Amino acid sequence: MTDNSIVLDQAIFGYSGGHRLLASSRSMTSEERFVLLRYTDRSSDNAKLPRSGYLTGIPLPTNKVYALVRTWPAPEMDRPGAVWSHVLFIKLADLAAITHLKVLDSLFIRPRLPESLSGDLSPLTVTFPAKKKGLPESFNHQMAASVLVSVYRETGGPAYIAREKGQDIDQLALAIWSQQWPKLRREFSFCTFGEQSRSSSKDEFDLLAGPSPVHFNGLQLEQNLSVADGGGSWLELALRDLDLGDTGLREFLKRVGSDIKQGRRHFQYLCHVFSLLDCEQIEFFESLFVESFERFDENEALMLRKSLIEYGIEHSKRLPLSALLLLSEIVEELPEKGSELFFGVLGKRLWQTEPGRLAMFSRTGALWMEMSKIVEAAPLSLIVKGINKYPTLAHDVLAAAPYLVAQTKMWSRKIGDRTLSFLTDIEDPELVVLGIHAACMANAKHLHSAILKSFSAETIQLAVAQDPNCLSSKVGEDLAMAAIEGHIPQYELINAVLSSTSPSKRVIGALVRNLNLQESYPSPDCGGHWVEAWNRSVGEISKNEELDYFVFVFVCGMSTSGKMSAPLMAASSDAILKAQAGRLLSFDQRSSVDRVIASSPRFNIASAYNRTVKSIAEIAKRQQFAMAEVAALSNDLGTLRDISNFIARTSDGREYLRKVIKRDSSELVEVEKIKALRAPLVKSRRLRRYDNKKD
Repeated sequence: MTDNSIVLDQAIFGYSGGHRLLASSRSMTSEERFVLLRYTDRSSDNAKLPRSGYLTGIPLPTNKVYALVRTWPAPEMDRPGAVWSHVLFIKLADLAAITHLKVLDSLFIRPRLPESLSGDLSPLTVTFPAKKKGLPESFNHQMAASVLVSVYRETGGPAYIAREKGQDIDQLALAIWSQQWPKLRREFSFCTFGEQSRSSSKDEFDLLAGPSPVHFNGLQLEQNLSVADGGGSWLELALRDLDLGDTGLREFLKRVGSDIKQGRRHFQYLCHVFSLLDCEQIEFFESLFVESFERFDENEALMLRKSLIEYGIEHSKRLPLSALLLLSEIVEELPEKGSELFFGVLGKRLWQTEPGRLAMFSRTGALWMEMSKIVEAAPLSLIVKGINKYPTLAHDVLAAAPYLVAQTKMWSRKIGDRTLSFLTDIEDPELVVLGIHAACMANAKHLHSAILKSFSAETIQLAVAQDPNCLSSKVGEDLAMAAIEGHIPQYELINAVLSSTSPSKRVIGALVRNLNLQESYPSPDCGGHWVEAWNRSVGEISKNEELDYFVFVFVCGMSTSGKMSAPLMAASSDAILKAQAGRLLSFDQRSSVDRVIASSPRFNIASAYNRTVKSIAEIAKRQQFAMAEVAALSNDLGTLRDISNFIARTSDGREYLRKVIKRDSSELVEVEKIKALRAPLVKSRRLRRYDNKKD
């Protein structure tokens, strides 16, 4: 820290044919001169003035200066009671910059004779240390306490104290004056020796030290010294600051006192506030904050309230809820730095204790603006618990944090309808899909009908397809069934069904029935996934629904020319042939089968069974099925013989059968099936031998 310098004007008053201005470094108005003549003259007509003189400090606001005067007795003059007075004029702006006013006392010089003074004086340049200084160690602290109690009474009024022999009341007055913030300094008036005020106003001096003992409004000093208010009494705090000169109190007073009227009356309260901020006595915060509004006018103490608000925001995690709510009214109207943190703490505390109070806050205010972050940081169970207790909060919370619709806990019976209501109002397709998916995972049966009415089939299909496990829930299964019926199945839903570990037989049946009707069949490679999914599927379905699946797989097998044709036909041929034999196929199912077998040559065989067997035989021969693949086409030996017979009706068919039987290992094929497949070849050899014998 560096030292600072200021320039001061000065003036000398004394006796020369009467008490008058003898010399000055500045011009004065007649009004200013009249005031100074009164304050530079003798302060007591009866008491003997101290030889070292005394101090008088008076503001001259009209001239924007403060006059600090030292007055000495002048016994060398002819007129009894004559005095010398040296006046220092401090600009009000400079008064705030002086860290310790004691340095001014060293500038006073006692004049000798009027004749030694010229009419003009030069201004003084004074350098004062940046570091604040305290009282000397030898100073009487009990006296200092007495003066502080008198000066800072909350009832106001002038402070009259006794000037005790041997005590340097001048230095104490300067120390107290230095402790004050700039505004109070500019208003503070004092005289360290006098019996009464020197004007008609009895309250002229804030501090007047008289030559006789006085009482301190009936207060006992030791009582004031023992009162503890939030980490130390205001008096102990003020005394410690006078001692050390730099405790942080003065900076605080300078910061918050700029717009406080009647500063002396509020000094004790400001010390209480500083003690709270300095010692972090959180339990006193609320009462002091309330008092900052009760004690001062609306447009007063704004800087003090700002400091309290900043402190409250900074320590919001430690404040009780009542204090947070009190602060929120101010912070919301006058947003302060760090308000996001504050409202985050307040929001979490309300969710923990009184979520119903959230409804009291404006939806466009700071708290609800931060609600998304509040909800994200808080445990979901806490938020859901609060909404369950106060369901009316659901819509506003979801508006602030719409991602909550994807949480299954938001679809409970108590608040699920409100979540659905919000979901129908938003225009975010992705969020809608996530919300419906969450409702399925929550198995929200009570919302099944409402979801179907509120959203399109395509949207519902996409929602249940978000997670294959979604189809395992009853709601997910029912929604999928309803959304598939009469609509084009979405690729995402088909993929979810096929990848599910335990897909629903009902959903698979509904999908394949729809695909059959639309003649929409998967690629050859995909067909095998349907078979695998069916083998993993769970649930009960009707015989007719089961036939929908077999028709779908059969058509896929008959329609493809790839390696998947054989396993697809093996998985479905028996079921189709039995259904045909028992006339169990519905009209739509027969139409789907007829489309693939009618495309085979020579389909004019009378029965559907024979036409189907012939078509299977044609596919096996054309695609050159292996021995095991042909054998797998049916578990019925009679059907296998029929298939083999149709293959063997042509010479190329017989040649194909001979090759596969001779080439392929029969270890994996049952002997009876091999016999069934070889039967046409055996019969053909017998016929040839018979014909040869006949010839």
